[in-house]
This record gives sequence, C-alpha cells and structure tokens, in this order.
Amino acid sequence: MSSSSASPTPATSEGNIYLEKEPIESFLQRHGLERILPQFKAQAADTVLYLKYLKTIDKRKLGITNEEFDQVVAAIAKDAKNVPEGHEVFFFLEETGLEKTIPVVVEREGVKRLIDLRDLCGNTKWVESLDLGAFLKARLVHEVFNAIEPESSDRTTKNILDPVHGLMKLDLHLFPVIDSRAFQRLRELRQLGACRYVFPGANHTRFEHSLGVSYLARELFDNLCRKLRISSNDPECRLYRRAVSFAGLMHDLGHGPFSHTFEYAFVNSLKPDAGWEHETMSMGLVDLVFDTAEGIPDADRQELPRMIKNMIRGVEPQGDNPRTYEDPGENLKRVADDIVANKRNGVDVDKFDYLQRDAITAGPPGAFPRFDCSRVMNYCRPINGEICYNEKEAYQLWTMFHNRYVLFKQLYCHRKVRGIEFMICDALKRVEPWVKILDSLDDPALYVNLDDTILSIVQNHGRRHKIIDPDEQKAFKDAQEILKRIENRNLYKFCMETYSPVPTEDPRKTDNEGIKFYKDQQKRKAGEIALEIAKYIPGLHEDDIIVDFNKIHYGMKTLNPFDNLHFYRGATDSADTVRTFNLDRARAGLFATQYQEVQMRFFVREHEKLDAAQKAIKKFFETHGRVNDVEEEKAMTAYKKRAPNDDTMPCRLSQGAGQIPLSRHTSHAPFGNAAIGSPPPPAAKRARREEVQRAEEGEGMSDTEKAEEDEDERSEPEESFSPSRDGQRGAAAAGAGGGGGGRGGRRGGGRGGVPPRSRPPRVS
Repeated sequence: MSSSSASPTPATSEGNIYLEKEPIESFLQRHGLERILPQFKAQAADTVLYLKYLKTIDKRKLGITNEEFDQVVAAIAKDAKNVPEGHEVFFFLEETGLEKTIPVVVEREGVKRLIDLRDLCGNTKWVESLDLGAFLKARLVHEVFNAIEPESSDRTTKNILDPVHGLMKLDLHLFPVIDSRAFQRLRELRQLGACRYVFPGANHTRFEHSLGVSYLARELFDNLCRKLRISSNDPECRLYRRAVSFAGLMHDLGHGPFSHTFEYAFVNSLKPDAGWEHETMSMGLVDLVFDTAEGIPDADRQELPRMIKNMIRGVEPQGDNPRTYEDPGENLKRVADDIVANKRNGVDVDKFDYLQRDAITAGPPGAFPRFDCSRVMNYCRPINGEICYNEKEAYQLWTMFHNRYVLFKQLYCHRKVRGIEFMICDALKRVEPWVKILDSLDDPALYVNLDDTILSIVQNHGRRHKIIDPDEQKAFKDAQEILKRIENRNLYKFCMETYSPVPTEDPRKTDNEGIKFYKDQQKRKAGEIALEIAKYIPGLHEDDIIVDFNKIHYGMKTLNPFDNLHFYRGATDSADTVRTFNLDRARAGLFATQYQEVQMRFFVREHEKLDAAQKAIKKFFETHGRVNDVEEEKAMTAYKKRAPNDDTMPCRLSQGAGQIPLSRHTSHAPFGNAAIGSPPPPAAKRARREEVQRAEEGEGMSDTEKAEEDEDERSEPEESFSPSRDGQRGAAAAGAGGGGGGRGGRRGGGRGGVPPRSRPPRVS
C-alpha cells in the first residue's frame, strides 16, 4: 500500500473493535448490552470508533448508569486482546494517528508485531534510516515506548528490599545465576571476615554485596546510555546491559573464607610461589556457572562469559596515545568495561557499594564515614571512552577516596581484627594436611564447597567419631584450642607498630634511609624478620612473633587517584562539545599530599612473652638505625599505662596517607580528627596541661630563649590561628563566664579553662 488512505483494510475476524466500520449495534449485541443501544443511537454513535473515546464522554449525557458504563469498558478491553495476527502494527499506527508511517514501517520494513517495532525503535540507526520527517520519527518512538512497558517492567524483574539501596529491581534473567550453587555459597562468606569478632554488626555477607553491585552497575549503565542518547532497548545495548549486570553479580565469586585474609595470610604463606588470586578463581566460576546452571538461554552461554570476565578483570587504560571514540556505540562499549572494575582510577560500583554497606552495618551512624554515590552516578557522562564527572563532584569523589582510607585504617586493619585473622589462619594451617583446602584452589567444582563454615567443621571434628591417627588428633586439638581462645577473647597480643617515613615537599627533609629500610623489609619474608628478631632475646622463637605489613592508601597506592580522573564543566547534553580536564591541584583545596602509609606491626602469640618480644623488636630497630621509630611507639605505650582503662590512643605524630602536618593550621583539616588521629586520653591531657604550665612559667629556659619565645609570639600575624594565644583567650573567657569563649575556646581553652596544646618548653 502506498498510503493509509488508499490501502485496503486488512481482513479480520468479527469482534475486533479496531475495525471502526463495525456497527455499534452488533458490538453491543455480542456482549449482551443491546438494552443501552437507544442511548448511543441518540448520540449518533453508529460505529465502534465512537467507543474508543468513551472515556472522554460524559456518562450523564449518554444516560447510562455507572454499572452499564463499566460493562461497556470491559467489553472494549476484552475485544482489544483479539487483534488479528499479522496486523498488530497496522492497527496501532492507525489508532495513534500515525497513518503516514504505515507505508514505510509496515510495507517497506515489513514490521507486523508491536514487540518487534519496540526493539527497532530502540535502535537509533534504524530510526534515522526511515524515510520520514524528524517530527514523525520522534512521534513514532514516543508512541511506541509509551504503549509498551520497557524491559525492566514488573513482569521481567523481581523486587529485593536492601538496607542500603532500598527497593532494588533485578532482571529475571539474573536469577538462574543467583540460584546456582556457586552464588548461593556467598551467603556463607562474610564480607568483612573477622571484623565481626570486634564489630558485632559487621555480619553482612558477599551475597547482598553482590546483589547491590549488580543493581548499581545496571543503573549506571542506563544513565550512561541516556547521556549518549542510546536506547537501552537497542539489541546490542541490551547485550552489554545484561553483561554489566552479570559482571556486578559475579565479581566476588572467587573470594575465599574470611575475606582477603584467606588469600594473603593463608594461601600465599603456604604456596608463596603459586601467585593465586581470587580474581582468577572468579573467572573459572563464571565458566562453571554458565556451563551448569539451568535456565540460561543458549545465546547467553556463548557470548556473555567472555564479556563478563573482561568486565570483572577490568581493562587497563591506554598509554600516551589513547584511542578516540566518535561513535556513541563504541564509546558505550568501552566505558562498560569500567563500571564494575575501573583500572583507570578506581571509581567503580564495587567501591560504591562496599563503602556504604560496610560503614552502615559495622557501627552506628557517625562511627564510620558514609558515602552516598547517587550524585556521582547522576553527574557523570561517557566522553571519549572514559567515564568523566562534573567538576562539582570533585569533593564528593575525594570524600570517597578518603572514606576508603578511613575504613581500612579503623575497620579492616584494626589491630584486634588482624590478630584474630592470624589466629584463624594458624588454626587452618594446623589442619590443612587433612582438610586439604589448597587442593580446591585449582578446581572450581571443589572450591564452591569452601566457605566460612570451615571453622565449624574444624571445631566439631572428632566429636562424632574417634580419630585414630595421633598426628591428626594433635593437629585438630591444637586448632580447636586456638579457636577456643578466640571465643574466650584470649587473643594474640599486639606488641607495637611503626610507620614508614613519607616523602616531604622539601627533599632535604625527607628520610630517604627510613623509606629504603621499610621497602627492604617488605621484600623479606615475615618469618625471616621474625627469626632475626627472636635472636636478640634468649628464649624467644620465630614462631612466637608475627610480623604484619599493611599498606593503607587511597586506592592507587602511592599515586594520587585524581591524576587519572577527568572532569567536565557545565550541564550541556551534547557530548561533542564537552571538554575534559584534570582538576588543578591549586583548586583542590586542603586535600592530602601523601596517598599511602606503610604500617609495620608486631604481634606475639603468647602473652607471657610480650615483654621479651618488645625488647627484641626494639633491639631490631636499634640495629638497623631506626631507634626513633621505636621511641615514638614507646611514648604511645606510656600514655596507655597512665590510663589503663582508656581504649583511645593519643594523636599519632607520624604523617600517613591523608594526614596533614601538625601545625597551627591543623584545626582546618578538611576531614577533622579523622585526618590527624584521635584526641588524647584524660591522663595525657593532664600531663600536657602541666607541660604547658611549665612552658608558660618559663621553667627550663634561659633568659635568651625566653626573649626568643616572646619575640616569636609578637611576630605572629594577627589573622592566623595561634593555639597558645587563642587558647588563653578561651581560658580567660571560660574563667569569667564558665563557657568555651574565644576562638580557641572549643579547641583548647574550653569548659573549665583547660589550656590548649602549645609548643613544648625548650631545654637548654
């Protein structure tokens, strides 16, 4: 047919209300409503076309009751389902006033089913190829997507209520994987491992974390599609959408029991040369699930596993000559690989979920910093194969990196948590020859049976049957004793920790020898260092001491993650006109200048050997010319001895990642106390108060030094913050009015006139 007016009406069966030529009399008779025919005749309603617009007619003018009106509407709905096969698109276009598109869409393109028309309208290239005007194209797409519910409707999704993201809609095609044995195993893997022994609320598992990552991955992908003006119903786009959702769902399949402890403290200590990583096991489990899970379409089994593994592994950024992505489809494909695991700068949905989930579950509000990813996900766009962010989100992104540092510092690497992790590893090492955990590392089919319940197996071993092998009996008894110590809180004792020096802006002040010392120690095996330490004190054995290195950083080790982040300015919708740039350091504000700190910690397995171990560790550092590192730790321990019932630690003076040098401007740190340490305990405050009083009275200072001190005070600019001067104002105000008073009232001269921190007295 050349046009809708000249084209014959398709042959159809009786009872199709889309045939506007059907007499209204026959329609009402078929549905037993002939009693109200006179009312319609009075309105000159001759055909069913009149009934299509019945909802806009005033029932009172027709003179029918509400019940009769509802019966007519039900009859229309019933006949609406009887659209003749092969003519669904024809009648849809005719009804929506798009008759002019029928020759192109129906005759030339041969589209007959409405669901096929929906898929084609999601393909931008197909819509552009139609021989229609821009207005008709836009109307066609609009009417099609308004008439048909999108793929993420209630019929193709399930609702899951999540404590972090609220109501999450997950596509039904994910559930064959969710119901597989490999994924259900994640219910028995706690996200934070041994943290639950110290923080009782940290009991969530990798199961809910993986669901959350899958949900965020799909949401971010859909947002990127909208920014590129690509419909998520485009066939190729839908394939990548499924792959991104699956990648978020399956990215943690390869994790072992007790989080990263299993990989670093257990596997790598028993098989240091194997180079085993949980990401590699995730790849194997992806293949296992798609080969064995029921309900996965054959088309998905062929193409999706390769795409999913690329997204889980992440794609390394290109070098100095990056490729340009002018085609929106190619641009979207490239950024899809950065959604779950971003190797470029570490900003990905995996981090978005665990930074929120871990902070919410581990403690009450305010205990740990919480990151809201909604703004960051909304204010991003794909530009030249990279996910770029609005410059207004710079501080929000920096908060994300800093929150990661804080959670590692205060939660994941908590000293008691680390001690318990070493106890769990010791217990598993005792029984490894019999439980054979290492044998499962190369077989995904065996690995799916390994989870946190391994501790229950060890604890109950030998209770139901007698162990004949004496070696096995002793090994399990030793392991059970270690696990019993965890239950009784008889934990491995923490000895001390030291920090590697960090580079400074002035190279002359950088402790290069100290940096080299800690780098050399990291290259040595922990057992080798423990053996050297044990030699300094008779009676100590290398097995008595545990050496633990922790690298806490912003996600890119020693690098500034902002160096690999690109921003855009403005809210234009045209991606072609957006220019990206790196954030200028001068505009970054009071952000950190160092991005990684290296901790060297020492634990002792038996409490009675604590003093001997501390003496041996001190001799170890003295031998290597690092006595100052131990002196600082000795001062920290002195605070604890003066306040044995206070669990807080004084402000650490070493500068680590995210920490700002202690100076008169310390109070302006952008992240408050989290950036510079915890406040000192009461005993430390009293000692500090006495020290300040001695300094004010000039004890231990010569006349020349007193004069220099007074000159320093007078030379300070009035607008700068001086802890000593402002604190005295606050103390005076507190003495007069009993409150904080003054600029320094809250900082140092607060309630009760407590003096602030000032410079220590000079010793002649």
